[in-house]
Amino acid sequence: MEILVGHYTDKRQKMDDDINSVSLTARTIEATLRMAEARARLFLRNYVTEEDAKQAIAMDGIWRHLANDSNINASDHTGVPRRAQSAEKTIMSIVRNLCRELDGECETHQVYNAALEQGFDEDTVDRVLNNMRNRGDLYSPRIGLWKLNN
Repeated sequence: MEILVGHYTDKRQKMDDDINSVSLTARTIEATLRMAEARARLFLRNYVTEEDAKQAIAMDGIWRHLANDSNINASDHTGVPRRAQSAEKTIMSIVRNLCRELDGECETHQVYNAALEQGFDEDTVDRVLNNMRNRGDLYSPRIGLWKLNN
């Protein structure tokens, strides 16, 4: 536990210097502790060794490195890449604006055209529209027509 707490404390102190660092919360130390415990169980031990703690810290370091260097939105905790989140936000905004302008509903081809201007292809639009329908953000009273769920 001392190794994990020491690592966590050092990282918290260094966070102010690194603007691009992934956020470090109390959950971080808990997650690292769970990784150390899982490693101990993997080796059929009822206790965590110094090596388990060091390996858990190393795994946490790899994740942080990947999160800082990739398109993962680590603060979101959903695992959804930033580009996908951006697509959902942008396309939802497009649908909202079109529905506002067009008496509460819009057609798929209108969403395609507006999304294309933002750099999103039709496959992405279809995927996002279906995800939003499945979540209940939108509904489709008939094929090719979309309305917001209020």
